[in-house]
Amino acid sequence: MAQSSSACARLDRARCRNLITAKMSSIGFAIARVQQGAFALFCFLPMAKNKLTEEEGPIALWHWLEDNGEVVFPLIGLLVAALIVVAVRRSSVNSEEELLGRRKQKDTLVRLMRAKLSLTADQAAAELKTDRYHAAALLEELVQEGSLIQGRVQGGVVNFRLKGF
Repeated sequence: MAQSSSACARLDRARCRNLITAKMSSIGFAIARVQQGAFALFCFLPMAKNKLTEEEGPIALWHWLEDNGEVVFPLIGLLVAALIVVAVRRSSVNSEEELLGRRKQKDTLVRLMRAKLSLTADQAAAELKTDRYHAAALLEELVQEGSLIQGRVQGGVVNFRLKGF
């Protein structure tokens, strides 16, 4: 009985392989037919011409620019001038906003000085939520403006305090 069941299993496996092979070949045949049909349809479509005559493409544009140059070239110059003006105005607005932001940060530092009497660049950076170098630059600007005085240097750390305290 054991031999007949193994023979049946081998027979079933062989039938399965034959069925799978037949299905795969029919699927492959169907795909090939679809590709042939698409190729046949593509062959009957009109193809675009890539040949340019003398009056088409870049040559025609060049001739048009030469014919209308007394109007086109001044318009191009005006366009370039307008772009330059817009760029200058935007940069001046950005620099004004940056100066206003720095002024607000300096005012915040002065208020902190009044509350703590003495401040280092690390403490200022923590309060302003910025890096130490930016805070040190703001403190140096306040020293140059005359609002702050550099205090004692302790181990390389400079303390700043308000002028008059």
